[in-house]
Amino acid sequence: MVACRDGHIYTIRNNELSGLVIELESQPCGLVRTAKNILVGCMNNVVHNFHVKGKKNYSLYMPAAIQCMEALDIVRVRTVKCLIVALANGELRVYNEKNLVSVYTMNDAVHGLRFGRLGREDNALVVTTKSGSLQVKIMPRQANLETSGVNAGPPPEQDIPLAVPKKTKLYVEQTQREREQAVEMHRIFQRDLCKLRLSTARAYVKVLQDGQGPVSYGAGASVRLAATVQGLGPLFKIRVALTNTGSRPIYDVPLMLSAAPMYSLSRSQVRVRRSILNPSPQNP
Repeated sequence: MVACRDGHIYTIRNNELSGLVIELESQPCGLVRTAKNILVGCMNNVVHNFHVKGKKNYSLYMPAAIQCMEALDIVRVRTVKCLIVALANGELRVYNEKNLVSVYTMNDAVHGLRFGRLGREDNALVVTTKSGSLQVKIMPRQANLETSGVNAGPPPEQDIPLAVPKKTKLYVEQTQREREQAVEMHRIFQRDLCKLRLSTARAYVKVLQDGQGPVSYGAGASVRLAATVQGLGPLFKIRVALTNTGSRPIYDVPLMLSAAPMYSLSRSQVRVRRSILNPSPQNP
């Protein structure tokens, strides 16, 4: 199983690429294989569990960004297979399937994990941190990683019945209320609908005035700008399409580019030397 930067998981069988492809919601940052399941950590702070045939089993939502993941296999009287997830806030979380069985807080952000046998210890966890230190954690022999009694199953609140009236009584009361207050309910509905339309129009006008809409207005002219991203990974191109929606041609249009600090631009300003004309039906 291979997680690639295009947001897909590919399967290689007998030195050949299989047709089974799993599409993820976000870019992967960790992959762990346990028996017939695949655990994938994504950049949107979610760990997804898939069957090897591509069926999604469940998802685990994390409170911080996922740094790395490692499988925890313990062979005793009963074999226990868990998942260790290192988060950006310094937490080491251990999950037995969908249940959180242990949480350990580190003093520094974790960059690497490895669980296995170290010397005479069968269950050791080697941790590398952001500061460059290497720490070894020994699991106690009496540690209980079973899911029984640790947030397993639905919450007990769902067994408490709700005081819901009978359907017949509720229907009669609602019908009587609508019959007695029909005019007032219709007036409130129309007022809220007008407020919604007004707030939507104001928000749209503000977007156009800020220059964030698809059409930006200038001095006596209007230009439609559409940008698309070409390429994946750290290097990509932005293709910009400019269309003059007015009746006058525009020459020497300056195009300013602004990006977040995490991105670097080759040029911050581009000048369109060619005139931007209105497309005609014969020559679009």
